[in-house]
Amino acid sequence: MVSAGAIAFFVVGLIIALTGILAYVYLACCSGEKADTGGNEQVKEMKTKTMEYRIKYSDLKFGSLLGKGNQGEVYRAKFRQTSVAVKKIDCRTVEPDIIDEFVQEVNIWHRLRNQFITKFMGVCLEYPHLCIVTELVHRGSLFGLLHNDECALTWPRRLRIASDLSRGMNYLHNFDAKDRIIHRDLKSLNVLVTQEWRAKVADFGMTRFQDNKNVMTTCGTPLWMAPEIIRRKEYNYKVDVYSYGVVLWELYTRKIPYKSLGIPAKYLVKKVAMEGIRPKIPHHCPQLYKELMAQCWTTNAKERPNFGEIVRVCEMMLKDPNVIAHHPVNDVVVAKAKDQEEQKSIVANFEVGRWKIERKDVILRDVTDTLQNAKVYNGFLNSEEVKVTEFTVESKEQKKLHAELDEVSNLRHTRLLLFLAVYFDKNKVGVITERVKRTSLHSHLLDKQVVLEWDTMLQILIDICQAMAYLHGQSYQMYRFDPTNMYLTEHWRIKIDISTCLETTEEKKATLWDAPETLRDASIKSESTDVYALGLIIWQLLTRKSPYEETVMDDKVKELVTSRKIPVEIPENVDPALVDLLESCLGPPEGRGTFEQILAKLEKIKRIGPPPIIVDEKTAQLYVKTATVYAFKTADACQVEKEWGRQSGKEGCWIICNPQEDDLYLVDETTFGRNYKKIRNQEHQFRKVGAVWARQMDKPFALKTDSGVQYGITGDFVVRDAKVKKGDLWVVDKTTFHKIYRLADAAMGDTLIPMPRSLHNTTL
Repeated sequence: MVSAGAIAFFVVGLIIALTGILAYVYLACCSGEKADTGGNEQVKEMKTKTMEYRIKYSDLKFGSLLGKGNQGEVYRAKFRQTSVAVKKIDCRTVEPDIIDEFVQEVNIWHRLRNQFITKFMGVCLEYPHLCIVTELVHRGSLFGLLHNDECALTWPRRLRIASDLSRGMNYLHNFDAKDRIIHRDLKSLNVLVTQEWRAKVADFGMTRFQDNKNVMTTCGTPLWMAPEIIRRKEYNYKVDVYSYGVVLWELYTRKIPYKSLGIPAKYLVKKVAMEGIRPKIPHHCPQLYKELMAQCWTTNAKERPNFGEIVRVCEMMLKDPNVIAHHPVNDVVVAKAKDQEEQKSIVANFEVGRWKIERKDVILRDVTDTLQNAKVYNGFLNSEEVKVTEFTVESKEQKKLHAELDEVSNLRHTRLLLFLAVYFDKNKVGVITERVKRTSLHSHLLDKQVVLEWDTMLQILIDICQAMAYLHGQSYQMYRFDPTNMYLTEHWRIKIDISTCLETTEEKKATLWDAPETLRDASIKSESTDVYALGLIIWQLLTRKSPYEETVMDDKVKELVTSRKIPVEIPENVDPALVDLLESCLGPPEGRGTFEQILAKLEKIKRIGPPPIIVDEKTAQLYVKTATVYAFKTADACQVEKEWGRQSGKEGCWIICNPQEDDLYLVDETTFGRNYKKIRNQEHQFRKVGAVWARQMDKPFALKTDSGVQYGITGDFVVRDAKVKKGDLWVVDKTTFHKIYRLADAAMGDTLIPMPRSLHNTTL
């Protein structure tokens, strides 16, 4: 029998052992947590607040270094096959205040949602690596473009950049009714320029909220720093207006502020603060631009305009033909912009952390589309054009819709249509997004007048896969994935609208893009079913038809699709690699692959180029040149009067008259004998020598040549010199081809052409 003492000893021992185990687990957890955050309490707190934006360090594939500063390094990188920019700092090598700035930057940046703010995509908090992941803005900093003499940064483009920058700053300064956001380090180095020459504000390391009180912390970069900051006086949001004025000067002159003075920075800031020195404004600067610049950098902050006023002035300049037509005299390069038409853009003022607005805040204009369950409008939010999709949603369903939109609001990608806000007005719900130039991809695919070139088609597919790889990487499943909710920008890039494809707002009907397994069970939706839909989109791009050449998914089509008895015919002359990809997408679920895998295949196909077009005796017809000329051989040296002067010819040369052009010119005897052949029984008439094999194409096409890729439309010809079996090919449009060539069998019947009037008044 066990004694009471033994039992007591056992119980005490057990308690001690359990206490030791718990203490070990606690210390291990604390140690792991410390290792994961570097012991920084702010980083630890941020980990709990940014779960929805968290990105694994292993998912980032780093490329080239884009820039470096005392706050870290910026790299070009890939995140789920999407090009991104990554600001990276190493906790072990930086001062604690740099980490504090990083935390503050994330806290502010992830809440910003505006066309003119560089898009925040996520954050990595894996000690010792702290990373901010943003969209990659391809042209880089405004500073770099201004000081690149080869850059075609024309004056109209610079005015548009000034306007974009003012709109981005206006958004920051009106971010919240109570607190403003002050950038505090606005300069051309922190302004990024997109491929379409639009500006975005970047780098929020120095950015802070300003409540009703002023602040005194010294910050910024000397050349752009307001006098009150230099003097260590209280300041407010108007310091950004001062910096904007300096950027305006940079935009006009394309020079570095104060560089011509040759004054060291420590003396320069004193002259700015104490003596009121400013960059010299060129006398030929447009008056409105000059006045705005001077108002922005005036010493008295109260006299500086706010960004709302600056936005209005910029718009006035963009509409003033005299300002637009102005050319700064110091421009090194004056290049005509390819995109002449001004793009509209979006800006909205949101309350902190919120995107719900009132119906009265939005102005609805014309209806652009009518869906089964909604109407799509062009609208205005804060005087900017937006797209408004208005649904009818019962009040009991609105709470669920709110939750769905809350999830959507956390998804950021350059190929997703930017969700801006929503309003609830009784049973009407308006989802507001950015507005792009063109309509849906589906409508363009069915419009045979729209020509989609090879690289455009491949880029559309790459854009789609980048967006979908991102969404599935975030464990987000779209309720409906098809080209009706994909929109094309002015430059033919894709943006997918995920904010209007929600379970609450969608009709519970099968679509033509549903996979067989989804048609059998509507609850089956996955990356695999989305890949099936991508296969049909590829087929549509190749055929320019609706899936299965049907308009709706009726019971008959549904039965054929689910039983896999419906054929999907592949057009001829399609790249075999693209055919393989199409067939795998439409195959069994287990063989379809992921969007990341498909993206890698598409990029390889695009890199290799379009498939070859065969032009030979089997695929083409033989044509000869039809150009017929009058020609006269001279006995003596002669001259012909031309518009540009006199053309001289030696003894025995030929005088040629082209009747189509009504023109005279001289050709030496050797060249004439090689290129012209006399027409029998016709005095002085000769035909140009030369035959080609030509194949007329029955659909739009791309031709890879030695000099690059050429494009043609239905009816155009691919041509090859008949003398060279493996010579280079070239494209000739239908109209031009029939002027130059005719079938070889029909070419011998040349008729007498009338004597050109040029020969009646020829002076030799």
